[in-house]
Amino acid sequence: MADQDVVDMLPRSVEITIGDVGDPNAVKAIMEGCNKVIYCATTRFSITVDLIKVDYQGVYTFQQQ
Repeated sequence: MADQDVVDMLPRSVEITIGDVGDPNAVKAIMEGCNKVIYCATTRFSITVDLIKVDYQGVYTFQQQ
């Protein structure tokens, strides 16, 4: 979950969403009506598979939308 102190600094027009960046359908639904993305996804684990899913596949999924 996002740190509330950080959230409070953002403009009111910013919408924070939480979801699976590896799920193209979820990303498509989240991005509906969106014109900008600030990608701040991270994994809680340093396992290579998780890092690849979030850092590589997640960004790739967003680029495809």
